[in-house]
Amino acid sequence: MAYIGKQPGTGVRNRFLYTATAGQTTFTTSDSNLALSYSDALYMDVYLNGVLLDPANDYTATSGTSIVLGSGASAGDILEVIVYDVFSVFNNTIDGNFTVGGDLTVDTNTLVVDSTNNRVGIGTTPSRHLHVNSGTGDVVARFESTDADAYVNFVSSDGEALVGSSGNDIVIFPAGTERMRIDSSGNVGIGTSSPMVINGTTFSSGNHLHHTSSTHARFVASGGSSGQIILNDTGASTDQKAKYIMSDGGSLQFGKTSDAGGNTEHMRLDSSGNVLVGTTDSLPSTNNDASGIALRADGNAQFSRSGAATARFNRGTSDGEIVSFGKDGTQVGAIHARAGDMMIGTGDCGLIFNDGTPIIIPANTTTSAVADDSIDLGYSAGRFDDIFATNGTIQTSDQNEKQGIASLTSAEITAAKAISKLFKTFKWNDKVEAKGDAARTHTGVIAQEVQQAMTDAGLDATKYAFWCSDTWWEHDVEVPAVEAVEAQDAVLDDDGNIVTEAVEAVEARDAYTRTDTYDTADEAPEGATERTRLGIRYPELLSFIGAATEQRLTDLETQNADFETRLTALEAE
Repeated sequence: MAYIGKQPGTGVRNRFLYTATAGQTTFTTSDSNLALSYSDALYMDVYLNGVLLDPANDYTATSGTSIVLGSGASAGDILEVIVYDVFSVFNNTIDGNFTVGGDLTVDTNTLVVDSTNNRVGIGTTPSRHLHVNSGTGDVVARFESTDADAYVNFVSSDGEALVGSSGNDIVIFPAGTERMRIDSSGNVGIGTSSPMVINGTTFSSGNHLHHTSSTHARFVASGGSSGQIILNDTGASTDQKAKYIMSDGGSLQFGKTSDAGGNTEHMRLDSSGNVLVGTTDSLPSTNNDASGIALRADGNAQFSRSGAATARFNRGTSDGEIVSFGKDGTQVGAIHARAGDMMIGTGDCGLIFNDGTPIIIPANTTTSAVADDSIDLGYSAGRFDDIFATNGTIQTSDQNEKQGIASLTSAEITAAKAISKLFKTFKWNDKVEAKGDAARTHTGVIAQEVQQAMTDAGLDATKYAFWCSDTWWEHDVEVPAVEAVEAQDAVLDDDGNIVTEAVEAVEARDAYTRTDTYDTADEAPEGATERTRLGIRYPELLSFIGAATEQRLTDLETQNADFETRLTALEAE
């Protein structure tokens, strides 16, 4: 059979010669040159002493490595075997050019060259320019190098990239710079060649995705769909194991997936920076009773729940602040835990709520001490209307805490007598304005008249606790009307940068006048109006009148006794 180029090391025809021993029937192994081997008995000639044998009657050839004669040979007989193998590309050099004018097929699909479409197939008819099919094998192709690093070079019109192995790691080199590595433990590094080294610390175990970049990492879903990151641990049930992070419409959502399909959202960070838990309403208001938590980026927050506490603040160990309130960086108040009680207030002014007794106690929140005899309830420009109580107030009257104890002077008795005649009925102006004729009638004195009665008796009303005068300053501030504004989410570009800031919803409000009060003229702004309000402590005043009345009655009783004595004496004469 013809050959191309130089004499091949392994040709397409092989000749085997064997010298038989007496009675030998089986010829195998090697002759003086080659080991007997054939692939098809139909492409083989067997001669005994130059006579061509009949494969159907004279010998058997089925094993591929032996010939078995039907009758034993004689000693010295020569068995000649000529094997004709199919043509194969041989491991040798072809001198000159080797050209195939059309398609080339080797063993149906071992190698297929499609000249029409410029395709090469290995193990298959090619559907791409290079198409490799391993059949049932798990390794489709092998690229091997004797160096420690082995790469495949991909070149396009815009540049080139390398993909290959470095030791046992898989590495990717776009434009000649390593951008991604998968190490032998399955850790993935993006922008770093050391996935297990994070911020200078080397981790010895665990699976890591380590991304290093001066910009950011991005997960993008095509086609306008929501992009998701699924976090899952081992377990059969997705309902129990799989959690997701999803970007949808400019918001970042957190939830869990379901075995039945679909997602259940539990928390959302919307495009305006609002954090929503159990709700998608980013505009909480006082009339929103939907359950959930809304923490707005502007500082507005709402906690809503049906049938239970909407928020719980707990201090684990020692007493101290549980919730702090501030304005412009300065604390203005706090809620404290104090020996099992709750204390609320600021600085020297606070209240202790004691559930065990139960009582409400004035307190100094700075020291957590009881504030005895130092805190007022209301003031002249901020009065309580009615105080409801089962029993009257208890006022300290301990002798040990008093001095200057004395009976009323004659001037005081005179003033008290005059004041006792000053009680009148009246109606409050603001109640008449609000209720008209339905406003109720009250009984009392007029502070100015009480002051005049004291003056007429030669006394200074300001030195007596039953007469009060408080001065403050008022300044009216005109608050303009507010137009309603609809909420708008922030507008983002394709890179996630804010193009248009989010707009918060604003409720419409009419213009009104706000009156601010100040304790001193120095604190008040220019143009503030000075106000003075007179008041009466009725328990003190009634005690004053009662003491004077008792002393007058005692004097009358003494005078009466004297009259009776004198009358008796006159009658005896």
